[in-house]
Amino acid sequence: MTLYIRWFALAALVAGTAGDKIQTTPNERDTLFAPTAPSPGPAPLLDRVLLVGLYKDRGSSIKSYALSDDGSLTSIGDSNAGGNPSWIAAAGPRGEGTLTSLLTVSETGNTVASLSLGCDGKVTETSRVSSQGAGPVHLATDPLGEHAFVANYGGGTVAVLPVTQGGDSAVSLGEATQTVDFGASAHAHSTYLSGGGVYVPTLGLDQVQQLTFEGGKLSKAHEPLSVPQDQGPRHLAFHPTLPLAVLANEGNGTTQPTIELLGVDAAQGLSTIATYEASGPYSPPDLYPAEVLFSPGGSFVLVSVRDASTQKRDGIAVFQVGAESLTFKDYTAVGHYPRSMTLTKTGSQAGLLIVGNQKDNSLTLLNFDLASGALHKAAEDLPLGDSPAFVGIFETAKGCAAQATLV
Repeated sequence: MTLYIRWFALAALVAGTAGDKIQTTPNERDTLFAPTAPSPGPAPLLDRVLLVGLYKDRGSSIKSYALSDDGSLTSIGDSNAGGNPSWIAAAGPRGEGTLTSLLTVSETGNTVASLSLGCDGKVTETSRVSSQGAGPVHLATDPLGEHAFVANYGGGTVAVLPVTQGGDSAVSLGEATQTVDFGASAHAHSTYLSGGGVYVPTLGLDQVQQLTFEGGKLSKAHEPLSVPQDQGPRHLAFHPTLPLAVLANEGNGTTQPTIELLGVDAAQGLSTIATYEASGPYSPPDLYPAEVLFSPGGSFVLVSVRDASTQKRDGIAVFQVGAESLTFKDYTAVGHYPRSMTLTKTGSQAGLLIVGNQKDNSLTLLNFDLASGALHKAAEDLPLGDSPAFVGIFETAKGCAAQATLV
């Protein structure tokens, strides 16, 4: 439009009185004939975003990155979502409009917040309530997105929070309707929902609590699943199709790092099938398994192992999944203290594993072969400047795709 107006002005001068000599000053000539800079276009609209929760008490605490089809990352910006957002989860199904709702904990603020993720990948806070315990570190929602279940590590509790859907899929949180107390030393580390059950690894009790959620209330479903003393269950992952789960035990720094393959039965609860060493070629002390996840399709399970020493034994252990067994495949080095990881498909037989390294303030990016389970370095580690507590990939709302088409 700017260019059109300038040529119109020039035409008006030329079309003046015939034979008149057009007199222009140097400044006017510069204005008429100078090239014009293109107007800035709208911010790109994204279909998925990598969010990195940071260990920061003040200021911006979540970093956003655009994730391209080839697995490359582009920084979008930072958001303030409270101190130490060490877990972020989607608040129910993907939104239909232009906002995706998320939930996050504030580990030092003892609160839980709802967030809106826009089509531009930026995050804004919409509500905040008490977590009903000290040190919230994990949360999950029911399939309908009507309730959130928050694990408070310091308080040893799990709280149930109502989630209210608003306009354009935005949500808000209500005050807790129930708090289940397992004891101050229980160290409730996470919450998982599967097949109608709610499972809570209580690291300090060497148990996984087995609950059910009916009529808006949590209650005991089965006796807790026990693990060997001082193994400290931390994270749990359920197989996408088989009645199996894998439990990562944090241990106490002197025990051999292990994972457990579990059977899942709605009537009987969880049962231990087998136990496997998780740290590849390395032995204690100072090794702590952290997170566990299945590959798309469930052919492999991945476990991050943190090294609290300076020996650089941090890595990702990969196991192949059988009907009732696991087979160790490989152990791949990553940055220092891999607290969190997320895996996304980048092709029919390819994936990208993104690992948040807590103690060297970086992300490790690894290509993952979905057929063989092999991991290979995708790029140099990405420095963050701050300590990552959480990494996760989230889809923007369905309406964002329509907007992108219009642009």
